[in-house]
Parts: sequence; structure tokens; C-alpha cells
Amino acid sequence: MTLDWKFYLTLVVSVAGVIVPIWLWRSDLHAQSLRARVVSQTALEPAVPKEVSGLRLSVDGAELERPYLTVLELSNDGSRPILASEYEESIELHVTEGTRIIRAQVTDVQPKDLQPKLTSDASSVRLAPLLINPGDVITIGVITAKVQPRFTAR
Repeated sequence: MTLDWKFYLTLVVSVAGVIVPIWLWRSDLHAQSLRARVVSQTALEPAVPKEVSGLRLSVDGAELERPYLTVLELSNDGSRPILASEYEESIELHVTEGTRIIRAQVTDVQPKDLQPKLTSDASSVRLAPLLINPGDVITIGVITAKVQPRFTAR
């Protein structure tokens, strides 16, 4: 019994017909990726052993206790757009217990025509669902008080 080249060709094509779709499916798993990272975090009050007399920091007339300014960056570092319909609720950034969010606002966007809607309360910042294309970046400035903040995303 002799084996013909057509047998080997058919075998290779059949195996490739199974392996190529699996490889394409696996490579597409990471095509959508939203990354949240802390770019910088600065204490707005000097770290001195004794309180500086007369120095008060306030926002809208409310005095702040141990304030911090944190700059957060949300970016689509995948290769496919993330549609607003692909997530059920707002993107949420929560702070650790004991920290209070005073103010949060979008400070920069790339591209400039991106219009994110941001809301916040004492413990979280929410970004309303929107289309985020690959390479889009949303920068958020957050002023917090009481404890040095640590952020978690949901």
C-alpha cells in the first residue's frame, strides 16, 4: 500500500480547518480591553508633624481634612471599540473605606470630540456608558479627603 501526496494534502487542510478558527477565536479574546490606572496622586496638605497655623484648604467653602488630588486614566488599549451597549451599567471607580470623594471631573480626553458624562458621590465615581474606540483616553481628576485613596474599578 502506498500513500499518495493527495492524502497528505487533504490531511493538512483538514487539520488547518480546525486549528485556524480556534487560533482566531483565542486571539480575539483580548481585542477589547479597558484599562484604569492611577497616573499620579498628590497630598494637597503638607506632611509636617505640627499643623501649620492659618493654613486651611477648602472646596466650595467646605474645609478639607487631609486632601489628596488623584489623576486617573481610563483607556481602551485593545484593538476593537467598546460599544456603550456592551456593558450593562456605568463604569465605577470606588475608593477605600474612610476616604471621601469631594469632587471628580474629566480633565482631558483623547480624541477631543469624546464627551464622557461623569457623576460622583462620597465613595465612587461613575462614567456613563459611551463608545470607547481603540486608543481613546479619558483623564479624570479626583479630590478626596481624610485617608489616602486607593481605587478599585467595576
